[in-house]
Amino acid sequence: MSRIDFEYTITPAWEVVKTVDKKIKEIFTPNNDELLTATSMVVSELIENAVKYGEENGECRSIDFKFHTESHRIIIQVTNPVRAKDKLDIFKRHIREIEESTNPLELYTRRLQELMENPGIKKTQLGLYRIAYEGQFKLSYMLKDNILTVEAVRDIL
Repeated sequence: MSRIDFEYTITPAWEVVKTVDKKIKEIFTPNNDELLTATSMVVSELIENAVKYGEENGECRSIDFKFHTESHRIIIQVTNPVRAKDKLDIFKRHIREIEESTNPLELYTRRLQELMENPGIKKTQLGLYRIAYEGQFKLSYMLKDNILTVEAVRDIL
């Protein structure tokens, strides 16, 4: 796979999800459709989360998006300001579950079951589980000065 580096500073708005997804599909042409579909889903989920949960932090309200490929790896980073401790705690819990799990399908299925048993839940919170299970990307994050960077990495054999 050829090397690709793409960075984009995004104004948090729903239409940018489609804009960035379209750009990724233009510049990223893997050898199989599954990888493009998975990558597109991960890009959309991470940007949607940043739009939904990002908050103004002083002067900063933008979202920084980075897409990078190496010969055998895809790296996607989304950085946005956050302040709400309750949202961060939920996010951290989901990431911890994913990191500790050997079976992302089990996490995804368990969450679907919870949603079926409790149809009144408004926030599905399936995105991170989809990234791990459907996309087969490893997730990590860094939080510094209320700036959250989420990284999704997938090795390509």
